This record gives sequence, C-alpha cells and structure tokens, in this order.
Amino acid sequence: MKIEELTQSSIKKVDDRELYSLRLRFLQVWKKHFGNPIKKSEEIDRGKILENYQTLKKEMESRKLSHDVKEIDKILFQKTIYNIDVPSLDEQVIGEDFISIAGDFVKNPKGVEKVDIVIKGSEGHSEELEAFVENIVTNIMMKDSNVMYMVEGPTDKHIPLFDIVLRPKAVTKVVDIRKPETTEKYHRIPVNKTCKITATIDISEKKGIKALYCGKEKEIATYLFDVKKWTMAKAKEWVKEQKVKKAEEFECECVDCGYKMKTVVHCVNIKCPECGGQMRRASRPGSGKPEEQLNKSIKIFKISKDKQIIGVVVYAPDEVDTQGDKATAEEIEKAAHKFNLGGRAFKIMHKGKEIDVDLLETYIMPADVTIGKEKIKKGSWFVVCKVNDKDAWKGIKSSEISGISMGGEADRVLSLN
Repeated sequence: MKIEELTQSSIKKVDDRELYSLRLRFLQVWKKHFGNPIKKSEEIDRGKILENYQTLKKEMESRKLSHDVKEIDKILFQKTIYNIDVPSLDEQVIGEDFISIAGDFVKNPKGVEKVDIVIKGSEGHSEELEAFVENIVTNIMMKDSNVMYMVEGPTDKHIPLFDIVLRPKAVTKVVDIRKPETTEKYHRIPVNKTCKITATIDISEKKGIKALYCGKEKEIATYLFDVKKWTMAKAKEWVKEQKVKKAEEFECECVDCGYKMKTVVHCVNIKCPECGGQMRRASRPGSGKPEEQLNKSIKIFKISKDKQIIGVVVYAPDEVDTQGDKATAEEIEKAAHKFNLGGRAFKIMHKGKEIDVDLLETYIMPADVTIGKEKIKKGSWFVVCKVNDKDAWKGIKSSEISGISMGGEADRVLSLN
C-alpha cells in the first residue's frame, strides 16, 4: 500500500508488520522532503503526509505497537496542540504589481539614464523597501533610480516586478518576545517585560540595531540586533553597557511632530515611533545656551543668482551643530570623500525624494579664508552647487532653506546623502 493512498478503512486490513513498513516509508519521505535543514517541497503535499501519518499512528496505538519518536512525530504532536501546521499553508498573493518599472525607460530603455520605480500605495513604506528596489536598478540594470509612490500604481506602460505575497513560516513555533532569542533576522533581547509594545524603531541603521518600543511608557521593551552583524553574546554585552549608561539618558524630540522620549542612544540615530520623523535633542546639555541659539544655520553664499549657483560650508570642524554634536577635521574629510566617491543625493530636510542639484565643486579648505564678511575655518567642507529644482531655489532665495548639512554616517546625520 502507498502512503498517499492510506485511509482509515484501508489501514484496518494491514497486518502489524506492514504497519511498521509503512511507518518507515513515512520517515524516509519526511526526511527527504521536509527534514532538517528545513525544506519546503513542491512535489509532496506536506499537509496530506501529516494527515495520513496521523491515521497510521492512531492505528498503531490502537494495536499497542510501540515505536521511537522521530521528527515527524514531534511535528504531528505540535499540530495536534495548535490545530495548525504553519509550513503546510499555501502562499497567497494579496496585491499584484506592487512594484513596477515605469516612465520613459519603458519606452526608451537605451536612451534613459534614470529608471522610475513605482510602489503602489501612499508614501510611508520602509526605507529597507526603497533600498531594496534601488539596489536592483543600480546593481542589475546599472542605472540611476527614482522611487515614487502612486496609490493606484502606474498609469501608463510599465514592467511589473513584484506582487505582495504572504509566505508561511518554515516552522510552527511560539515566539516569546520576552526572552532572549535568535530568529532568522534578529537576536532579540528583552529589557522590559511589562510594557505594551506599540512600534518598532531604528536605534542605529549602521550598526544594525532596532528596538520594540512602548509608546505609553516611552521605554524600550526589546532590542533587535541584525544577525549578520552581531552574535548573541556581543548583543548581550551591548545591552549590558546601555544599562550602565542609564544615567546618561538623552531627552529627544521629533522635529516633525514634537513627540518626546528618553533614550540612552543618541537622538539623531532614532526615528520617531509616532510619525517616523527624525529625532533631535530636546535641549543642549553642557553649555547652558538657550534652545533658540542652537537653531543656527550656515550661511549660503549666492555665487551666481542668475545661474542659480551657490556655495556653502557643509560642516566646519570642532563647531557644535544643531544637535549639540561636533566633528573633527579628519571625520569631516572622511565624510566628504565618501560622498564624492558615489551615491550622492540632495534632499530637503534629510528625507523624501532627491531634488535636482548639480555638484560643481567640493573640497576641504586648506587654510582659513574669508568670503565677504564670513570667515571659513581650515578643514571645513565647502561645496559649490547649481540648484535646478525650482522649489528648492525659491526656498534658498527666501532663506527658508538656509544651508546644507550632513545626513550620512559618522554616527550622526548627510542631507548630502
């Protein structure tokens, strides 16, 4: 008898010896198609195999035939407890053409340098998603990309790339977020077992640290460490260090919605758990200067108003910025070189779409210089740009946009991204 044909009535006619033979066949099929390391077979119906094995197991128990416990027995027991075997569930497409290539590239792929990527829906998806599709365009298509959101998707010719698909997990298991655990992506280390989790926030994208955050209590419940960058031991050591630093908490507020929270991690490395905006220091410690004095901006030198060309100091060495931080000349030079080597982008307020700006000159000042009445220190990063974006140029002329600042990673923020 084949295991696929086994039924409650047919198995009654099988003698004890053949029951053991059938069980051996089940074990062989399970190991080949679903054994460790975890596999997902398209040839064999996992749910049907478990259903038939349960019929065999019940018959053996009714005859008091003993057997040792194998992996399939554990899976079947788990299915009996929860009445579900997660890997047996089918994938489900819940949104077609979620990400597409659109725009002029579809009509003229050889003559267009920038590829429009359309994500269906309103703006607000994760930065990881945008980085994922931009990586496809950059590394596979060898083009620049422009990511945009459209509620109904592309309105003209396009090339669909991805659907939204629900994929069942590879194992059925209970995840207790209150205990240290390693998952497929993260080492999870809880630090508050009572507060109610309301959001996931970024602690340090560069270091690969996120956290589950409790909005009501304004405390972190669990730290999440990228398994590609951390071991569990190193993650626990980091968390232990944060507890020691508890007295060094920063008071942070969101520049967009004003939400406030306390954290042992510097404010500029955290996104607002309420609106996703950038956090900053609520007040500057140390010098006692009032808040309004921190909101300084670096003067834009309008080198040519007719040509819309400006010069600006991006960062000056050893000067406290609006976040209460400062950088050395060496750190500024590294940031400038990294920016010049590639991946350049100009954005308003460190977020949103890129604006059209041509970079004409960028250099580190070799000595103290004076432009007009403004003094520029040696080691300052100075850039000259042509601003093609009409709205941005309007903002510069009205002084609404008053400078260019870093929003990259010297563990602080380049809006030259």
